[in-house]
Amino acid sequence: LAASTALLGKWQLEVVSASDEAGARGACPCAPDVVLMDYRLDDEARGDAVYAALCRMWGARPPAILLTAEAGDETEQAARRMDAHRLLKPSSPAALRALLAAAVARSRQESDQPERVSTTG
Repeated sequence: LAASTALLGKWQLEVVSASDEAGARGACPCAPDVVLMDYRLDDEARGDAVYAALCRMWGARPPAILLTAEAGDETEQAARRMDAHRLLKPSSPAALRALLAAAVARSRQESDQPERVSTTG
């Protein structure tokens, strides 16, 4: 989480980070432009379930990127449920940046908010 937050900060993105659903709810009460979510979270939580809960709270489904080291069907299906891109770890900063750029562009088409990225992991 710290490494992702630092990298996104270097790219001059406004980053809101949390390690679990409760933290994300408190830190990000409004939908961000993009959600960067780990698949496996603390206390056996799954990123797709946390994303769904946050979307219900926000009343919106911002573009998402699901980070995972697992290349199996389980994470592929989770990414589909989120309508997210799945990015396998370890990944290059260039791959992450390309997915973020596409997600931010999609988000900006849907709303007129300033750039904000939420990371949970």
